[in-house]
Amino acid sequence: MDSSFPLIGFLITALCICGFAGLVLVVAMGYTQRQFAIMRRMRRWYLDRIEKDREEISMELHDRVAAGSLQLEQAIVRHLEQSSDAQRELSDLLSELKMDIARSNERLFPYSLKKSTLEGAIGDLAVLLGMDYCHVTNESKVSHKVEGIELLHLYRVIQEIMVNAHKYAKPSFMDVTIWDPEAGALEVNITYAPTGEAAKRAGKFSRGRVIIQERLKRIQAKHWVERDGQSIHEHILLKP
Repeated sequence: MDSSFPLIGFLITALCICGFAGLVLVVAMGYTQRQFAIMRRMRRWYLDRIEKDREEISMELHDRVAAGSLQLEQAIVRHLEQSSDAQRELSDLLSELKMDIARSNERLFPYSLKKSTLEGAIGDLAVLLGMDYCHVTNESKVSHKVEGIELLHLYRVIQEIMVNAHKYAKPSFMDVTIWDPEAGALEVNITYAPTGEAAKRAGKFSRGRVIIQERLKRIQAKHWVERDGQSIHEHILLKP
């Protein structure tokens, strides 16, 4: 009878230790989950704040360039009335400069997204980048329901993929298709064919991929890449 007491004591001690360890684990898991939740909120706030700052800077840049370019055009006409060739040359240089600023400003903040549809904004981006080989098709019935910061982040993902492909893949063509794979869901397919040396690295262009992933997490979307012969298919899926 007496020999059973040490065994009982050992079992009680073991149970207490296990219980304490379980309690510590539960507390640690709860703490970790809270930390992850805080990190997610901070990441969302950071990305949203970047876009807000970009919009403010872009508006200020647009206003200053518009006012300055108008004054410069008037000065060109006023001081070079007798020299139409010089006036034409300076006007062409000014037009080129304004177009360069417009391209940069569109990358800074896509005003076309506020004035047009997602399809229209992507088309405008292709024009600004000089991507005359890019064709945009909208077959979606729900794309108009994506709006606000969610639409902006979706556009940014598309923009990063298009710019990346344009600069590094040197594609012979690009098709951007917006469609509904299932009820309420929205998918954007970007298909392009790399040329030259870029074809050997097709689908492996890494520039901007980190920020793409952060934006995808922000809007809870998925992105994957497929290869079909010489063509690359990049998919973005946004579910309701």
